[in-house]
Amino acid sequence: MRNERKPVLFPTLLLFFGFGTDEGIFSPDVPVTRERLAAMLYRYAGSLGLGFEGAWEFRLDYSDAADISEYAREAMCWMTMNGILHGVGDGTAAPQGAASRAQIAAMLRAFCAAIV
Repeated sequence: MRNERKPVLFPTLLLFFGFGTDEGIFSPDVPVTRERLAAMLYRYAGSLGLGFEGAWEFRLDYSDAADISEYAREAMCWMTMNGILHGVGDGTAAPQGAASRAQIAAMLRAFCAAIV
């Protein structure tokens, strides 16, 4: 039997920053969407004193920007403005789409570079 290691970073982030499913249930086996990942990282950035302050306005030029959930809009704006979040290649942000392993790695690398 093969010993499979499961990543703990995102379940830990979900738990630490208060994310769960609609019912408030911790759901580590549910794929992380791009907007949920942005919101988690943005909450972490906020805990470091980063993020938007006061009145701000940032227009997202993704063709599917209207599909971004209200809870994630500020995070998606901040992540885009700081070069952490990019479209998926077709002019969309795919906010409701599951973040691939490569997308997660790219966002984490860009996030770490942006906050250091």
